[in-house]
Amino acid sequence: ETVKNAKFSATLASIIAEASSVSGVSSAEEFSCDKKVGQLLYTVASKLPPNALVHRPLVISGIMKGDLVTKLQLDGCFSYLKTVGAEPIDPDAYKTSCGIGIVVTDADIDAAFETLLESYGEKLTSERYRCVGPLLPKLRDVGDMKWADQKTLKMTFDRKILEFLGPKTEADMQKGGKK
Repeated sequence: ETVKNAKFSATLASIIAEASSVSGVSSAEEFSCDKKVGQLLYTVASKLPPNALVHRPLVISGIMKGDLVTKLQLDGCFSYLKTVGAEPIDPDAYKTSCGIGIVVTDADIDAAFETLLESYGEKLTSERYRCVGPLLPKLRDVGDMKWADQKTLKMTFDRKILEFLGPKTEADMQKGGKK
């Protein structure tokens, strides 16, 4: 599929050449990277806003230096670059938009869950598992949780819900009526 699209193939080859240069490899043919970095570079080739092509070296450098390591960070990067276009970037706004340097610990996730409970604890107590579904996206909106490892966030969320509500009961298993 990629090979059939000549324009995209050329863009991807150019990105690989830039990445190899950033990583100190003399030629694109000698360049190698792990699968995750490769996927991020492919995403740059396919989704970098056309009005922000001037910033492509910054994005590639961020990937190769390990500042941009997730698709979510790239999405934040692309959103920011789409708004600034070819204009100079504000380094602080760029880092904030991309989540660069933000490390979310297990303790941070626990604290965010407690914050969520402050708002939704009563509803959870009364509706139990019937209202759990929409809460995970709300947890992602607390503080820096959108930058947390999403697998860890989900596992912690599930564990905390179980601790708070206990195991599902027969009543929890019954489908509620439509409101």
